Amino acid sequence: MGMLEDIKENNITKLDVSIPAEEVAENIYDLTNALRANTSIEIVHFDEDFLGDLTSDSRFELLVSLGFVSSLKEVHLSTGLLMIKGISEMIKNAKSLRVLTLNDIVLQGTEDDFLACENLLYQHPNLKQFEMHDCDAAVKEISLENLEKAGKKKVATGSIADPVHSTRSAKTA
Repeated sequence: MGMLEDIKENNITKLDVSIPAEEVAENIYDLTNALRANTSIEIVHFDEDFLGDLTSDSRFELLVSLGFVSSLKEVHLSTGLLMIKGISEMIKNAKSLRVLTLNDIVLQGTEDDFLACENLLYQHPNLKQFEMHDCDAAVKEISLENLEKAGKKKVATGSIADPVHSTRSAKTA
């Protein structure tokens, strides 16, 4: 059974994608629709080989669809260009999200988009761990300092829980 079928059939709790997008699904909307309906995935890791292979609109849709995975607890995004609005939509809708890690990500958006994301980080009911490593804003005049503070303040005011890990997973090369 392929990864897309595993997602559709709720057969996995961990989704680790590090292959080109066309190897996962012929159409990104097949993947986003499968994610929206999934109730088993708890941990997602997308990296450069996958994220970098998608158009900006597809990356946005992918982030939005993650927000609808009702069981989602952790998201780890590595090496890519992402719209902060997409991350905000994911945070807003992923009520079970506990851990969000951004590594080597260039974030696109306006100052208002970044402010909205900061507010969502403060308000999220379950987010316990927010980390950014080697991230930059696409517009150099926009600082990520307040975004980092929002994530750290949320962690400082909430109780820190160990990330949830499970054994069933789909991993790509």
